[in-house]
Amino acid sequence: MDNSEDSSLVLYTHEVSPWGDRAVAILREANLKFEYVVLNPFQAPEWLMPSEPIKRAKVRFASNYFAEKINPIMRACATDFHNKQTQATYKQQVTEFFYKFHEMLLEQAPTGPYFLGQSFSLADVAISPFFLRLQSFNKLCFDGFGDDILKECPRLLEFYQGISSRPSSQETFMGDKAFIDFQDSIFHFFQKPSN
Repeated sequence: MDNSEDSSLVLYTHEVSPWGDRAVAILREANLKFEYVVLNPFQAPEWLMPSEPIKRAKVRFASNYFAEKINPIMRACATDFHNKQTQATYKQQVTEFFYKFHEMLLEQAPTGPYFLGQSFSLADVAISPFFLRLQSFNKLCFDGFGDDILKECPRLLEFYQGISSRPSSQETFMGDKAFIDFQDSIFHFFQKPSN
């Protein structure tokens, strides 16, 4: 299934993956050349994963949990930003989420700065982009909403400071203003709604 003639696109997938099939179909429909690299999904390397099975499971859970909870909350608020009830619901849900996630962090380790304590893991990599965007949204659209919660939750604050100071996070995140400017171009946060 090699389609790699002078291609800079590389698709890493497996023949049994329906997501891989979709990507292949799109690339072919667009007449794009790509290299097809087969991976064995049952022998995936455990980069940035702890050796203990229970901790690996917790890292995987946390990696998905953060994005699955925060994305819908932020999206609902962004799409109806000027509605006061939407804003109140957003703040309530984020507050509840912060306290729950703080407890989850404490279950892993009493101190950080990372999800597993001193060890940087896949959970930190997976959560960082979402947490940084959440904090940008809170800081620039809600005048720093959530900062008081971070102060009440020292483990959560330490985690946020740890992931936001990682070079990999700093190099990949576009920054508060650029993120909000982009979101504002779509959702018009700072324009008065027309009646």
